[in-house]
Amino acid sequence: MLVEVERYPVLGESVFVETWPKGFDRLFASRDFFIRDKEGKIIARASTYWLIVDMETKRPKALKEIPPQLLNPDQFAIHRKLEKLPEPEDIIYQKQKTVVYSDIDLNKHVTSVRYSEWITDTIPGEIMESGIISSYEINHLSELFRGDEVSVQVSRAGEKIFLGNIIHAGSGREACRVRLVFE
Repeated sequence: MLVEVERYPVLGESVFVETWPKGFDRLFASRDFFIRDKEGKIIARASTYWLIVDMETKRPKALKEIPPQLLNPDQFAIHRKLEKLPEPEDIIYQKQKTVVYSDIDLNKHVTSVRYSEWITDTIPGEIMESGIISSYEINHLSELFRGDEVSVQVSRAGEKIFLGNIIHAGSGREACRVRLVFE
């Protein structure tokens, strides 16, 4: 998922979300989004890829064909293909975390929101307060479950760019990679 923010809505402002399926890329379905203000001006955009997984086998599931009239492959919210993010190097901020009940969703694995919170909570507050996030990108790589011990790691990839990842402490497998760009 990649989200690019032009401006944040103000408290009480109404926003409108427009979304459409774009198509398929191997095992992934893609969907784009515009978030607009009441004048119709785009204030944020997003592009997402979705992997369909069989809940019993935990294996990728073949996508059934979507009727072509429902797809909008020529409309892009973001004009680039999403790729795997680079692994953070030279870790400068790190925290340990145990996954608790409030971190999980109905599928019993950690939610995307929690991954985001853990990364931003690992970056010192004075950095988080020094600007606003203009771009947020996340790659989901594996699931985490209640009771898992994790290491949240963040490195600097530029003056206003941070790379983070969340590593399962026991197995060493990555749960996700994140890139934050500050304005």
